[in-house]
Amino acid sequence: MPVRIERLDARPRAKEELAAPSEGAWPAFISADQTVAGIWDRVRAEFAHLELAAVD
Repeated sequence: MPVRIERLDARPRAKEELAAPSEGAWPAFISADQTVAGIWDRVRAEFAHLELAAVD
């Protein structure tokens, strides 16, 4: 199955679509940190051009 590499800002993506692959990818202290939780959506929005996704 061919895989494409896309920037996250290449097309609209549902929040659930982005969350599923990263579940369990980060240490527990990251998801428990309230500061991180409060800015995570902003980080995703402002830096989507720097994140890549492998899409099948």
